[in-house]
Amino acid sequence: MTKKNSKGVCEEHIFSNIYEKYSKDLYTYLYFKFGNQITINDKIQDAFMQLWLNCKKVIPAKARAYLFRVGKNLVLNDIKHQKIVLKYQQTPQKGYTHETPEFLLEEEQFMQKYQLALGKLTEDQRVAFLLNKVKGKRPAEIAEMLGVTRRVIENRIFVAFKKLKKEIKELDSKQKDIFSCYIDRRYRMKKEDLLKKWLVDKLTDAELKDFENMNDFDLNTKIVEKAKLFDIPTTESVKSYSDFKKDLSNSSGKVIRLRTIRLMYRVAGVFIIAIGLYFLFFFNNLTTIETLASQKTTFELPDASEVLLNADSQIKFNKRKWNDKRELSLKGEAFFKVEKGSEFDVITSSGIVSVLGTQFNVNSRSNYFEVKCFEGIVGISSNGIMRELKKGNTYRIYNNEVMIDSVTTNQPEWVHNISSFKAVPLAMVINEFERQYSVEVEAVKVDVERIFTGSFANDNLEQALISITVPFNLTYKKSGSNKISIYKSEQ
Repeated sequence: MTKKNSKGVCEEHIFSNIYEKYSKDLYTYLYFKFGNQITINDKIQDAFMQLWLNCKKVIPAKARAYLFRVGKNLVLNDIKHQKIVLKYQQTPQKGYTHETPEFLLEEEQFMQKYQLALGKLTEDQRVAFLLNKVKGKRPAEIAEMLGVTRRVIENRIFVAFKKLKKEIKELDSKQKDIFSCYIDRRYRMKKEDLLKKWLVDKLTDAELKDFENMNDFDLNTKIVEKAKLFDIPTTESVKSYSDFKKDLSNSSGKVIRLRTIRLMYRVAGVFIIAIGLYFLFFFNNLTTIETLASQKTTFELPDASEVLLNADSQIKFNKRKWNDKRELSLKGEAFFKVEKGSEFDVITSSGIVSVLGTQFNVNSRSNYFEVKCFEGIVGISSNGIMRELKKGNTYRIYNNEVMIDSVTTNQPEWVHNISSFKAVPLAMVINEFERQYSVEVEAVKVDVERIFTGSFANDNLEQALISITVPFNLTYKKSGSNKISIYKSEQ
């Protein structure tokens, strides 16, 4: 396997050491990130094969980062933003002694809620939380593994825990008293500060005593303890290096044997093209996140700001140069929860939105541009005009006409599966309906320029159609699986 006069990781003893050192971490990372959507060993084999093919270009110190990046993107090529479902072990926690049938039922219900809540975390939040609470890795270790700062990891763990707690609360009405709102703002801030420290083992003895006296301490500890049940099943494990080599040798000639550089050039032409496309994709420095019709997704920017991307939308940004070029491009609609102290520009075809520690929504589609500010202040540059938009205000451009309006909610309604409109043409409502349900709508002799104010649900097609058609005395007819006609009721 040795390659003479080469640098990087081309020596077999170096390559095998890297495999032994990082294959288990890569397996854990991909499992916590993508769950049961993939055959993990296949992706690990592909990632290490890519490393071997490019062994001269990757030094040992950069091998882990390379493998994690390649492994993640190989998976992303095969999946479509599906819900993550991590299996949990059925073994009861040892600390519980009164295991009556009622108790076991309650524990099973709790784990089902936990499973659903984990699936709603962003991939980055879930990975950080589970690596910390299941595998016992410290924030600094996780930060080194993922190529981010310790502070970013600590924030992901904290945000993940808060989201888990909130989701379990909403799924369990029995926990109302435990999750009651605290009237005293100072107490709430102190509580959150203690929680942050507790999650990363930084509490002093006095602070730990205060934390243990809080009325939701038992639930906090239960969430952390139960996280261990989401560990990788004992029936699954990473292949040994010898098995890895054996699989490569038995791959019908399409995979490179790890012996001599000359065999590298016998790979089929189609495989060489695939590798070329791979490098074109991975080294152009652009990260692309996009959704199809009827899909939504949540992800984090490099500064830990959170983005919720609506259906049929796309965001691109340069992850490697984020600190130098803090900007992203948006086509479609997205809600941003910007980390305090972070600033960047959202570039659309209709204008640029500049932000600093705020929460806002941008909708940029054909002939329509809208910005809603839910917290802080955003700057807008459009058609040569610059303006500031404060909390509670909306800035909209439709067919080159500017309108300023107010917003009374704390978040855009679409993040709760409701599409809401105020004084927009019916055509825009129909377009959004098509995006949310992945259907085609034909308006038969209907004036689609009539103005609509109202909303429709994103998770009930019949109710949505009623919400759209009834206000205009219209009706509808479905044909096939994805075609709908809208027409006047008297027809």
